[in-house]
Amino acid sequence: MFERFTKEARAAVVLAQGEVAMRNDTRVGSEHLLLGALIAAPDVVSGLAADDVRAALDRLERDALESVGVVIDDQPPRRSRWKKGHIPFTGGAKKCLEQALREAILLGDRQIGAEHILLGTTTLEPTDRAQRALRACGVEPAAFRTELLARMRRSA
Repeated sequence: MFERFTKEARAAVVLAQGEVAMRNDTRVGSEHLLLGALIAAPDVVSGLAADDVRAALDRLERDALESVGVVIDDQPPRRSRWKKGHIPFTGGAKKCLEQALREAILLGDRQIGAEHILLGTTTLEPTDRAQRALRACGVEPAAFRTELLARMRRSA
């Protein structure tokens, strides 16, 4: 599938891996793909920046920890534990990429772009981290999808 990715989509996956390292996570999740796609193709969507999503993810993580009694006052700088090699993908990230392929096919596009990855995040379960991050940023996934499709039609 990756041979059908545009330069921006490939950059989105590489940037997602960088986000995994920066956040000291162990696997590439849909939230990392969302961040990577926003960084790789910032002009695809308006009103949503990678920094907003990072802040939302930090809030979601902090809230989750506090709900089980762990309070974090000051977070130490994140350090990457990744040196080299393959970083595995979560099931949500795999579904996101599969859906990106489906979106490209449905739209009649020969290649998968960062915009297709973003569309893929809108079709995941409501409990998925990318969907939760979007809603935490005040972005409803269905509205986000509609905006993406409208922008894609205008640029075609």
